[in-house]
Amino acid sequence: MRHNSNCCNQNRCYHNDRDFSPSDKCIASREPHGYLFMNQCDVFAALSTTAQTVTGTAVTPLTLSNILYQYGTSIQAATGASSICITKPGLYQISYTIAATNTDTVTPGTFTSYLLCDKTQVATATATVATGTSGILSDTELFYVSCKDLPLTLSLNVTSTAATSSYFFNITINRM
Repeated sequence: MRHNSNCCNQNRCYHNDRDFSPSDKCIASREPHGYLFMNQCDVFAALSTTAQTVTGTAVTPLTLSNILYQYGTSIQAATGASSICITKPGLYQISYTIAATNTDTVTPGTFTSYLLCDKTQVATATATVATGTSGILSDTELFYVSCKDLPLTLSLNVTSTAATSSYFFNITINRM
């Protein structure tokens, strides 16, 4: 792998000795030793900075209270939103961790997280949490987004059998 002076420092350059075809969906520059491909990987990371309290057992989307990092244009969200929009096709990896606290003073609760893609459940994690304690819900998923799926809306949702609960979370999405 070599650096091509035609590349900006925000992109990676890959040396590839095969012929470039228009279906490759990347930019090529011709050099004596083959083609160099610039393939931008997009990254998004967010977390909650204050506890999100939920009363009752309804499925509730978590709100992005602090966007830590947003690089590229294929993953878009705004602070205060409860959804993330995917705008480009490709292979994505999503990882999340949720600290769920059972604030119910009487009953232990079963806590479940749901990752929804356009309202279709694609991932779930479950933990039973004793009264007044916390548990961790965590998952990592790979999924492919095709052109016909765009734009794709993602949301991270929680539900609990406890009467009241609170959540802190972080989420990371990478377009590979």
